[in-house]
Amino acid sequence: MEKYLETHMGAIPEEERAERNLQEERLILCRECRNFTEGICRACGCYVYLRTAVKKQRCPYKKWLAVEK
Repeated sequence: MEKYLETHMGAIPEEERAERNLQEERLILCRECRNFTEGICRACGCYVYLRTAVKKQRCPYKKWLAVEK
């Protein structure tokens, strides 16, 4: 699984990638959520590490929002 995520994280274009500190802030919020299980959001089914790495993504429960810049 880790190799899979690394491959896909590397494929996110630099201009679409959230800065490291933003990714970490998002991950903290996700890890605290009751829907977070082993890196997957049980509410929407996404791989949390990939969703948090893209600027324009957002939490479907609005725990964190997209960056539109």
